[in-house]
Amino acid sequence: MKKLYLLVAGLLCFNIVEASIIKSIGTPFIRNYNRYDYNGGSQTWAIQHAYNGMMYFANNDGLLEFDGKQWATYALPNNSILRAIKNGPDSLLYAGGFDELGYFKLGEMGGAKYYSLIDLIPEDKRNFGEIWKIYIHPDGIIFQTFTQIMIYKNHKFDVIMAPSMFHFSFVVNNEYYINDRQMGLMRYALGSLYPLIGTEKLVGKEIWGMTDYGNKLLISTSSDGYFIYNGNILTEGNSLSNEFLKQNQIYCNLKLGSDELVFGTIQKGLLFTDQLGNPIQNLSMDDGLPNNTILCLEVDKSGNLWLGTDHGIGYIEISSPITSLSNNFGLSTGYAAIVKDENLYLGTNQGLFVKKINEFNSFNENSKKLEMISSTMGQVWNLTNIDGTLFCGHNNGTFIIEDKMATQISDIGGGWNYLQIPSNKSKIISGTYTGLSLYSKENGRWRFVKQYKEFIESARSMQFDKDGSLWIVHGYKGIYHILFDQNYDSILKFDHYNSENSNLTSQVLDVVDINGNLSFTTRDGIYKYSKGKNNFDKNEELDELFNSQNVEKVFKDNEGGYWYFIDKTVGVLRKREDGKYNNIKLPFAQLEGNFVNSFEFVYSYDINNIFIATENGFVHYNPMQSNKIKSYPFLAYLRNVDIKNNNQSLGDTNIENLVLEYEQNDIAFIYSANDYVNPDKILFSTILDGYQSEWTEWQFKNTREFTNLFEGDYTFKVKAKNTRSQESNIVSFSFKVNPPFYRSKVAFFIYFLIFIGIIFLIVYIIKRRFEKAKNQSKLRQEEVFRKKEEQLQRETLEKEKEIIKMRNDKLRQEMKVKDKELANSTMQMLQKNEILIKLKEELKKLALSSKDETSIHEVKHLLRKINKEIDSENQWKVFETHFESVHEEFLKRIKQEYPNLTPRELKLCAYLRMNISSKEISVLMNIS
Repeated sequence: MKKLYLLVAGLLCFNIVEASIIKSIGTPFIRNYNRYDYNGGSQTWAIQHAYNGMMYFANNDGLLEFDGKQWATYALPNNSILRAIKNGPDSLLYAGGFDELGYFKLGEMGGAKYYSLIDLIPEDKRNFGEIWKIYIHPDGIIFQTFTQIMIYKNHKFDVIMAPSMFHFSFVVNNEYYINDRQMGLMRYALGSLYPLIGTEKLVGKEIWGMTDYGNKLLISTSSDGYFIYNGNILTEGNSLSNEFLKQNQIYCNLKLGSDELVFGTIQKGLLFTDQLGNPIQNLSMDDGLPNNTILCLEVDKSGNLWLGTDHGIGYIEISSPITSLSNNFGLSTGYAAIVKDENLYLGTNQGLFVKKINEFNSFNENSKKLEMISSTMGQVWNLTNIDGTLFCGHNNGTFIIEDKMATQISDIGGGWNYLQIPSNKSKIISGTYTGLSLYSKENGRWRFVKQYKEFIESARSMQFDKDGSLWIVHGYKGIYHILFDQNYDSILKFDHYNSENSNLTSQVLDVVDINGNLSFTTRDGIYKYSKGKNNFDKNEELDELFNSQNVEKVFKDNEGGYWYFIDKTVGVLRKREDGKYNNIKLPFAQLEGNFVNSFEFVYSYDINNIFIATENGFVHYNPMQSNKIKSYPFLAYLRNVDIKNNNQSLGDTNIENLVLEYEQNDIAFIYSANDYVNPDKILFSTILDGYQSEWTEWQFKNTREFTNLFEGDYTFKVKAKNTRSQESNIVSFSFKVNPPFYRSKVAFFIYFLIFIGIIFLIVYIIKRRFEKAKNQSKLRQEEVFRKKEEQLQRETLEKEKEIIKMRNDKLRQEMKVKDKELANSTMQMLQKNEILIKLKEELKKLALSSKDETSIHEVKHLLRKINKEIDSENQWKVFETHFESVHEEFLKRIKQEYPNLTPRELKLCAYLRMNISSKEISVLMNIS
C-alpha cells in the first residue's frame, strides 16, 4: 500500500554538483527540521538553493523559505500541494501544483510573490492534475504531469500528451527523458518523443531517478535497483548496492560531483556509494535522519546535502571534514582513543570499545557498531601504548588490552596516565586518584610493583623533565616537582608551588612537552620553570605562538602539529616550511562547547585520521576533506521591519522611502544570515545611522528594537559573522520619521507667522504704549494745563463772581434804587391818586352842594379829568417801564404763560409783585 501511494505521490529530486567526499569513518553531522519548526506540511517534494542564498522547499502547504534562522510559507492561489520547484533566470523560481503552474518572484531579502501562467495554456489542456517535475531545457521550461508535458517559451505553451500515462521525467546533460507506462523510457527531441533503444526491459517499471555515469546513464528503478545504459545495452549496477536498494526501494538519487552517488530510499534512508557503485555508508533514522522515506535530495552551494522526507527536512554536512561517532555507534562521552594492531579503541564513560579500523569501510547492517571489551564496563580515563603494550587507565584500576581482551593488573582506582621512565624503559610510573604507582616489565610482561606512599595527591597530568624528575599538575593545588632515587624505587622529596610561594597567579591546568621543553598552561598564560630562580616565568615564545590566549591543553600529533584547547574551542598549529605555524581552527568551529571541561582530548593516528573526544562520543577529522569545503556568499538578510505602534509588519523589506509618522516611532528589525552549518552560532552587529555612531558588539540576538525615535532620517545597517569568522555583506534600510505636528514645517511656518504676528503685536503694543505714554504725558500736560486753567478759571470765576457779586450788588443797589424809585413813583402815583381822589370827592361834594349848573358842569368836567388822570395810560406805561427795569420780563413771562389776562389784571399782578396792599391797589386802580 505504501508503494502504491508513493507511485502516485512520488518525486525524484536530481541535480549534478561538484565532488563531495563521503567519509567511511563516522557519520556526517545531521540537523533536522520538523513541521513545527517550519510551520508547514510533513512532506517536502523538491528543494532549491536560490540566487539570493536562501533555501526553498516545495511542501504540502506551499513554498517554504529558509534563510538559516527564519522560516516563511507562501501558498499557491488554489492552496494545493506544491510538488515541484526549479530555479529560473534572475530571481524567478518556477513552481507547479494541482492544475496550477507559474513562478515565484523572489526578493533579495526574501519574500516571494506568485505569478500564474495557467491562462497561457489552451483551455482544453488545463485539467492536467499534479505538476511533478519542472526542468530548464534549451527548448524552454518543461512542466511535467502524468498526462502531459507543457513547454513554456516566449510567453506561450506547447503541449505534448502522454502516449498512455507518464511516470517521471529527467534532464541529463541537457537531454530530456520521460518514462511512459506503455512506451517505456523516451527521449524528447524536436518537439517529439522517441523510445530509447535497448531499454525495453524497463517498460512498465517505475523509474525514479536518472543521472550521468561517465559517458553512460544511471537509471534507478523502484524495486529492481539501478541500471547502467550505454546507449544500446542496459546492464544491472553494483550487486552489493543493488541488493540493498532492491530491498529498500529507490525513491530518488543524486550525483555528488564526479565521484559519489547518493540514493534516497523508501525503507532505509540514504545509501552513499563510490563512483563504481560500491556502498560507502547508509544513513537512516538510527543515525539521526528525520525519516527513512526520502522524497527529494539537493546539494546546496556549500556542497552539503538537503533532503525532504515523509516527515520533515534534513540537512547533512557531507562536505565537512568532521564526522561523528556517537550514539549510533553505541558510544557515549569520549575520553581516550588509540589505534593498535589495526584496532580502533575508544574509551568512554561506559567502557572501552573496539573495532577494526578497516571495517568502517565495510557495508553491513552492523557496520557502525563498536564492540565493548568485557570487564571494562565503567569509566575509561586513558589509553597508552608503551612498547607494544596497551595500557587502559580505568576507574577500577589498570588493564592491559590485548586485541579484544582486558586483563587487570592493578586495582588502584583511577588510572590517569602512564609514563615510561626515560632512564629505565622497563619501568612505568602511573598517576592515579591517590598518588603514583610503579610498574615494571618482567619476562616480557608488565606487572604492578607498588604505590608510592610518599606522595598521595591526585596525579592526572604529569611529564618527565630532562633530568628525570617528574612534574605533576594538580588542578586545584598547583604544581608538584617529584625527585626519585636512582632506581625510582622511592621518592626522595617533592616541592610544591602555588600562587603563595611562586609567580603563579592563577589555576594551573596542564603540563605539556613542547619541543622538548616543559611548559605549564594556566588561566593566566603559559609559564616555564627557571631552575636558577626556582620559580616560574611567562613563556613569551609560546604566548606569542598562541596569540597570548589562555591555552588549557596541548597535544602533540605525529606530524609535529600542536592541538590546543582554548575557551571551549579546539585548533591545531601546523608547522610550515619556513618554520612558522599555520593556525587552523575554522573546521572545528561547530565543535565549540562540545568538550568535557578539563578532560579535552585529541588523538592523531595519521595525517588523515584524527579523533577528538566530545560530550557525545568522538569526532573524526580528515584534513584532506577540508580542501573540498566550498565557499559561497555569506549573506545577511533584513527579514522584517515591524512598526510597533501601528501594529504593522512590512514583510519584504525591499521598500524605499519609508516614512513614519511620529506616533509610529517605535520600530523593530528582524535579521538573519544564510549559514546553514551553524545557524545557532551566527553573530550580528548593527548600527542605526542618525542615532548612534558605532557598531554594536557581536551578539547572537537577531532582533533590535528602537523606541521613541526623534524625527529625522535614519539608516539601519546589519552585518553577520559565522563560526568561520567570515563577515557578511552589510544590509541597509533607510527610513524617515516625521516630526510631530508641533515640530513640522507647517507648524514652524505657523510659528513663524505667529512670531511675526507677535513681533508686530509687540511693536504695536510698544507703539500703543508709547502713544499711550505720549497721550498720558499729553494728558498729564493737559491735566496740568487744565488744572492751571481750572485754577485760572476758578480764580477768574471767583473774580467774575466777585465782579458779578459786585455787579449784582450794584444791580441790587440799582434795583433797590429803582425799587425805591418805583416805590417812590408808585407812592407818588398813589399820593397823586389819593389827592386826586380826595379832590374828586371834594368836587363831588362841591357839585352836590352847588346849584350852579355851570359850576356843576365844570366840576363834572374836572371830575372827568381827574378820573382820566387816575386811569392814565401814560401813568401805567411809566409804571410798567419802571417795573420791568426792576422785575425783568415779569410781565412778558406772565403774558406768555397767561395770554388771556386783561390789562387791569396785569396791573393787579404787577402791584401784587411789589407787595402793594389791596388798599393801595384800590387807590391806584381807582377802585373803591
